Amino acid sequence: MRNTVIVLSLLAAAVVAWWFVSSRRPSGPAEGGGEVVVYVAHDKDYAVPLFQQFERETGIRVNARYDTEADKTIGHVQRLLAERDNPRCDLHWNNEPMHTIRLAGEGIYAPYHSPLAGKIPPVFRDPNGLWTGFAARARVIVYHTATPGADRIRSLADFLKPEYKGKLCIARPRAGSTQTHMAVLYSLWGREKFLAWLRGLIANDVKFLESNSKVADSVANGVFMAGLTDTDDVISRKENRGLACDLIFPDADGMGTLVFPNTLAIVKGAPHPENAKKLYDWLLARELELCMSPSAQIPLSEDVSAPTGRFSISDIKHMQVDWAKVAAVRDECVKLLSEELSK
Repeated sequence: MRNTVIVLSLLAAAVVAWWFVSSRRPSGPAEGGGEVVVYVAHDKDYAVPLFQQFERETGIRVNARYDTEADKTIGHVQRLLAERDNPRCDLHWNNEPMHTIRLAGEGIYAPYHSPLAGKIPPVFRDPNGLWTGFAARARVIVYHTATPGADRIRSLADFLKPEYKGKLCIARPRAGSTQTHMAVLYSLWGREKFLAWLRGLIANDVKFLESNSKVADSVANGVFMAGLTDTDDVISRKENRGLACDLIFPDADGMGTLVFPNTLAIVKGAPHPENAKKLYDWLLARELELCMSPSAQIPLSEDVSAPTGRFSISDIKHMQVDWAKVAAVRDECVKLLSEELSK
């Protein structure tokens, strides 16, 4: 009987102790606190679940501001420049490196050497720690699988062939990855060759549409035979919506395909720099989630393998791009595009 009383007493004490500890444990997110302000060019549908997971794990609230499709990338660039004397953003998540390098040159970013950055190839990160690339996309040819011969369009030069006149499309290069693509070609080819190609597009009645998503939709629905867009636009329509489209990595036998990463950079004078570093590291560690999501990003970290059915960087012959040169010629290229496309 005495032993029974002792056991019951110990159990009662354990229950009381458990209740006391549990009552003091936060019922909400993990320990942490405060907030982090992020300017995000990556698609909102794919970024939101990651931010929600980060909030649950750390207790840090993510205050995210997103670009629209129409002003993709450019809107936040202008905002960061305007706020340089009174920064409101902590972390800039851009979806391409050209404007990131431009902002780095303007002194907008503070250096941060993430412990995970060393796993990223040097070509996709800044040597001084001003930005790190991760989770890349590629500029690809999207073609309509129900149109005979559409899969024979395999290079940028094919967009000038007379047999495809009026049957191809591209997004207007006002912003985003299309503008980046044009600036990369300008940096590689030089002004004269680029101008000849651009005028060739116009002469061949290549249609300039509102956005990459419009290009992918128009091709997938058979309005055009093929077009230029990004990997995620094609994969989301093919896999998630079952539309009649597929992709080709252009110029695999020549200069290669443009592969460009998302980038992370901490803003100089950020209101919440330590929380920015935590989210920076957390996102680099979650590259696989971005690769598995419908956005179908391409992993860059040497520790991350592409999910089954998705592309890895080794599957693609990618252009050798000098991103600093691309940023340097960007204004010249944009001026030329504006002049030629307004005629």
